[in-house]
Amino acid sequence: AKLRDQYIQQLGIYGGRIATTPSSGGVLMVLRFLASGSLTDLTFEGLGYSQEQCRQLEAWARNSKGGLHLLTGSTGAGKSTTLRAFANLVLKINNYRINLMTFEEPIEGDIPGAVQTPVEIKADATEDEIDAEWNAALRQGMRLDPDWAIPGELRDKSASMACINFAMTGHGTASSLHTESWERSFDRMNEFGVPKYLLADAGIMKGLANQSLGK
Repeated sequence: AKLRDQYIQQLGIYGGRIATTPSSGGVLMVLRFLASGSLTDLTFEGLGYSQEQCRQLEAWARNSKGGLHLLTGSTGAGKSTTLRAFANLVLKINNYRINLMTFEEPIEGDIPGAVQTPVEIKADATEDEIDAEWNAALRQGMRLDPDWAIPGELRDKSASMACINFAMTGHGTASSLHTESWERSFDRMNEFGVPKYLLADAGIMKGLANQSLGK
């Protein structure tokens, strides 16, 4: 399902996500609105990170030698928003003179200076079809020589290996992973089929952080 452009303009939002499923009481629908406006001013401080945490994330953004940086957390923890703030900082640090590509489904807001790539998923797509679309987008992205690649999410072995290949060839790479802790990231990626020797390589795995919403 897709929100009509006229409805989006009336609400003053960027867009929305709609998910539905049959239930015993009828159709369950979850609607998530995406805030409008540019993300230029989105900062880690504004998201509630401490000064020390901001310094660590800025060190990630200043890493120009490649490597994979993973933000982990449960569904709805705000990982996508933090990744957009991270992309914004990387661009600022490099004076907007780099090729930073994002891979998003859907694109959730403008990131000035980034090449934002939508991953087109059909409404009735199966999990295998969704994974195939993500993998195709990432493979195509590798041919476009990005300085930084930021896929929204690691979903399976193919997507994980694509990011690792980005990282191994000197490209800065950042993404998110659904786990309850940063330590669980290694187990999750190994369950995908990523070899342990790659996960243990400090030249590839440059940063791991877990995010959760404060109460």
